Amino acid sequence: MAKTGRFLHSVVNGEDIAGVGTSYDVTKYHLFDLNVIQSIGTLNPFKGFLRSMIIRAKSITGGASKVTFRICCDANGDYTVLGDTEVAFDLGLTTATTGCAQVLFDDYPFWEALTQSDNVYVFYKVDAGSVTIDLAQINWSE
Repeated sequence: MAKTGRFLHSVVNGEDIAGVGTSYDVTKYHLFDLNVIQSIGTLNPFKGFLRSMIIRAKSITGGASKVTFRICCDANGDYTVLGDTEVAFDLGLTTATTGCAQVLFDDYPFWEALTQSDNVYVFYKVDAGSVTIDLAQINWSE
């Protein structure tokens, strides 16, 4: 029977990226593997819709109030899948040096580069000061 409806997926990377500043640094990124493993054990290349992203930060200093991120299909950040997206931090209610940013988008980044590898790299920068990005989650559907 053919599938109907949507299958929702979430991919989380909880690695700390310290010292995210006001310009992109190609050594500071989160890697996400968007592979879907079929029940028969074969890999299915990513052909889905990017739906949303959540970014969590700690150690917010120097007046950082917004984060900009870029999703690329290579570790050098040369081939962009989703261009620069800026979103404000919602600061913690009890701890103003922590915060989260959420963004909803509906993008279908299907092109040859994503059929070769299901990895995407998310690079970050902030509008002022620096932060430690300690978690990011990409949500997507097929």
